[in-house]
Amino acid sequence: MFFIMGIEKEGRPLAGSIYAMYKAGSINITDFANLLSCSRTTIYKYISIKEISEST
Repeated sequence: MFFIMGIEKEGRPLAGSIYAMYKAGSINITDFANLLSCSRTTIYKYISIKEISEST
């Protein structure tokens, strides 16, 4: 969950930079989850929150 809050942990990339790659079509949901070492369900929730916050 630290990744979603935007805190880099153990040298892994931040969720925001990976989200940009996902939005550009460079990676899919599974790649997104693997890069952050979390489940696809967590990524779906993150994307939902991110898109809601961007639309307001």
